[in-house]
Amino acid sequence: MEKHGRIEEGVEDTNKEKRRHRRFSPKVLAFAALRPDFFRLGRIRNISKSGVAFEYLDYGEDEENSRPKDSSQIDIFVSRETFHIMRISCRLVYDVRVDYTGSFSASLFENRCCGLEFTDLTDEQERKLDFFLKNHVTDVQRLM
Repeated sequence: MEKHGRIEEGVEDTNKEKRRHRRFSPKVLAFAALRPDFFRLGRIRNISKSGVAFEYLDYGEDEENSRPKDSSQIDIFVSRETFHIMRISCRLVYDVRVDYTGSFSASLFENRCCGLEFTDLTDEQERKLDFFLKNHVTDVQRLM
């Protein structure tokens, strides 16, 4: 199985042109969860000062209400730590299926990757995001 899977053709190239800030990969186990019901919870793939991409499993239940909306709020937190950024306003950039070749989960549920742009960060959210970026990430460019 590939480390991150393959995202549908054209998605990353299209979004790369629009990014304002450099992306980083967490070097700790970090998660994003969509509010209000936290139905979509997943591991962060990359993060920047202006947005986040995370993978989640779509169980196919209540598809209309369970997928990310055009505008939402998310929480970001780190496993085994008290670090937590709550209620970050964001805008949906993409939500696509991820193809994991040979994955057992292909028949049970769908692997998806969601890209969100942060909007209207509060001063406290900006401070916490800066702390996360200074202390918990690795440069994505070095990993490719």
